[in-house]
Amino acid sequence: MIALSLRPVNCSWSVISFPSTLYTQPVLDLLLSKVPPAWRAEVRLGLQEAIINAVQHGNGLDPSKHVIIEYASSEPFYQWLVRDQGSGFRPQHELHRCQCGIPETEEAGRGTFLLTQIFDFVQWNETGNQVYLGKYIHTACREPWIV
Repeated sequence: MIALSLRPVNCSWSVISFPSTLYTQPVLDLLLSKVPPAWRAEVRLGLQEAIINAVQHGNGLDPSKHVIIEYASSEPFYQWLVRDQGSGFRPQHELHRCQCGIPETEEAGRGTFLLTQIFDFVQWNETGNQVYLGKYIHTACREPWIV
């Protein structure tokens, strides 16, 4: 059996915590500061979805609850751990819907689908209130898919 840690320890991690709000621009700017410029739009979309899911679905837009994001980079690998204070959800159910092509509704599935398309590693904890996102960015391998 292989176990994957939700927080690899091979690099230095930073932490940011903020009240639940849909105003994410300053947070995203900080989280993307070390990502190569050509890749920022693509990664921004994914991180924005993860943060919005944490704020809206996890914390229920409750400003007394916080979103905590740990992040690290060691080129060419970039990592983020997004955690909310909600009760969680069943990530395996949503991943199964995405993989089987079950149509998403306006409120469910879009964020999960985008995360699996943008990041190389997407893994939730058992509770479903924390997601680990990892992305290899090899600038010589391909161009970002968002221009």
